[in-house]
Amino acid sequence: MSNACASSLGALYLANSWIEKKRVRRVLVLAADHVGRFVMQGFQSLQALSPTRVQPFARNRDGLRLGEAATAILLCDPEVEPFTSARDALTLEAIGMDTEGYAVTRPSQSGTSLKKACSIAMGKARSESARDPAVDLVIAHGTGTQINEVAENQVFQTFFPEGLTPITGTKWSIGHTLAASGAMDFIAGCYALRTQRVFKMANTHEVDSKLSGR
Repeated sequence: MSNACASSLGALYLANSWIEKKRVRRVLVLAADHVGRFVMQGFQSLQALSPTRVQPFARNRDGLRLGEAATAILLCDPEVEPFTSARDALTLEAIGMDTEGYAVTRPSQSGTSLKKACSIAMGKARSESARDPAVDLVIAHGTGTQINEVAENQVFQTFFPEGLTPITGTKWSIGHTLAASGAMDFIAGCYALRTQRVFKMANTHEVDSKLSGR
């Protein structure tokens, strides 16, 4: 699956659909990144690299830093291979995807496509759950660029009341990967569920006041 920083999320979507359709019992999703010359020069040409540090959603954010990571996620059909205990069980309830085709290297500032993806995922979760699948934590893409945060803010305003749903991210620490980007956030979400602890974006000290959805 090759789709820039949405690659591993696309792979998870495909793997989950295979399991739901009973085509397979388990899928191993692998992702790995190396910051080579092509990737580095590409982001340099976009003038997207920070000369300092990554500060997602901060007033003085000035870009991203590239990172390297390798991940492995195993998805299993719970009806065929049940977990040995409730403590081990983490269920992937729903995934939503949408393609806006706005531009090759930047999202639409309206956040329309991301809103559609969230609506799909939250709608599926509600239809498959006996309880209201309230969102307790959001792990944002949070690249630290001006354009990304404005687009994501549109979604926060729509779905997550300000001050009620914690919003965090991983790229301030790990950097912006491509293949492993979504997988790293997915694993971070699993960690938060397992430990019942929320981690903060330590580099962000003053949130941009223009991002009213934060």
